[in-house]
Amino acid sequence: MSSTIKIKTETEQLLYKYYTDERAQREKLQSLVDSLTNQVEVLQQQLNKVQEQQHEASAKKQIHAEKSSDEVQYETDEEELAKETEWVRQKSWKKRKLNVSLSPLAEGSKPDEKQNQGEKTKKTPLPPPIVVENINNYQEFYDLLVANLTNDSFVAKMMNGERVKINSSNAESYRTIDYRLTSLLLQNNCYWYSYENKQDRPIRVMAKKLHSSCAPKRIIEDLESQGYKIQDAVNKLSWRSKEPLNMFMLSFDKNEDVNRIYNIKTILGCKVDIQPLKTSKLLPQCKRCQAYGHTQKYCSKEPRCVKCTGKHLTRDCTKPTDTKPKCVHCGEAHPASYRGCVVAKELQQLKNKLTKPSPPTTSQLAKANQGKNRSTSQEVTKNISYAQIARGKLPQQKQKPQPISSNSEDKLNTILNLLTSFDNRLQKLENSTKTATLKHKQ
Repeated sequence: MSSTIKIKTETEQLLYKYYTDERAQREKLQSLVDSLTNQVEVLQQQLNKVQEQQHEASAKKQIHAEKSSDEVQYETDEEELAKETEWVRQKSWKKRKLNVSLSPLAEGSKPDEKQNQGEKTKKTPLPPPIVVENINNYQEFYDLLVANLTNDSFVAKMMNGERVKINSSNAESYRTIDYRLTSLLLQNNCYWYSYENKQDRPIRVMAKKLHSSCAPKRIIEDLESQGYKIQDAVNKLSWRSKEPLNMFMLSFDKNEDVNRIYNIKTILGCKVDIQPLKTSKLLPQCKRCQAYGHTQKYCSKEPRCVKCTGKHLTRDCTKPTDTKPKCVHCGEAHPASYRGCVVAKELQQLKNKLTKPSPPTTSQLAKANQGKNRSTSQEVTKNISYAQIARGKLPQQKQKPQPISSNSEDKLNTILNLLTSFDNRLQKLENSTKTATLKHKQ
């Protein structure tokens, strides 16, 4: 009986400690939210004052311009008539002589060479980094690197959790690390993961309107007979039902002409439509270790099951399908690949904030400029008479107030999200304490 009472007190003390820690963090965040809201209010007041000053200054300028225009007096009616009808006169289109003499071209240089000098040379992308884990002794790891590489070919950077990121200076050093050093790292229980090399990345497109029953081998043979350097053909499956679709992802050699690839009309006698791949905005997840940020093709970390959190591959899992799964990241009753996981949502939000929006294309900029010109022209010509235009009296436009920067709002949103997550955790702790106390009473 005494042992059960002791266990009960220990669990209650532990839960109470967790509760007090969460409560202290919540109070800190609440104070931070209050200070940020006060700062936002102060900024709003300052902005209103600046806008009022701008409106007063513009009104004074307008009054001064009207007074100066009213004070102007013309000597004769002929001059006034000439000024009012000046817009009717035709301008002379006679070309003026150029006052500045053109500088001669340098000796031995051609116009084409001068244009080529101005063009930027295309930069070759750097090889991807290799992240090595479980580095307990850096000196031994450094000796292992130097024995296979030169000091100038790599740069190591320490990361959290006994991890080291190796950045290669060129493609040759990356290949030596990839082919020689990775096996030695695995022998020393140093797991690593990397990313796809952009220098060797193939050109991938999607071939639509091609029947799913076509064998990938036959597709490759047909495209090779047409003179294409194709590497692989993979049938696309439905995301929900996993049924084969009438489209194939084709991988071509990196040196293949892209325009020639998009000119493919038929494959195996079937008319196809070649389209670029749609880039996914989701954070990539490894199917080997279930971690986020890399894929299984470039991972040698310890495997983790997507269903039972065991240290084995998912295909080797012996857990029956009736039992509930368990997540590796949060421990809840769902598979590790579930995108509704708390950890997956938080990481996805961080990725969305860090990623910059793609720059607008020339067509989008042209449309935006057209819309601005239309709106400004409508605003200027509204409520203006012909006499005002002839005399040059045009009312000045009122400046629109500028909105406040969204940095403070983003901070408030992140803090509110953290508060909601803390509330959920506190509710879970309270429920667990209630269930524990009920069990002890029984």
